[in-house]
Amino acid sequence: MNRTALEELHQALISEAEAMRTGEYFLGAGIVDAYAHQLREAIDSHDE
Repeated sequence: MNRTALEELHQALISEAEAMRTGEYFLGAGIVDAYAHQLREAIDSHDE
């Protein structure tokens, strides 16, 4: 995956977590947030 695709995936995960919170699926939202955080770290560390 290129950086643009990874950035789009990261944003999709953030949006999904927000939607899950709206529906009160807080546990699922926490899991999606964790994946989004790990993806952000991977994207940022790739730039270093």
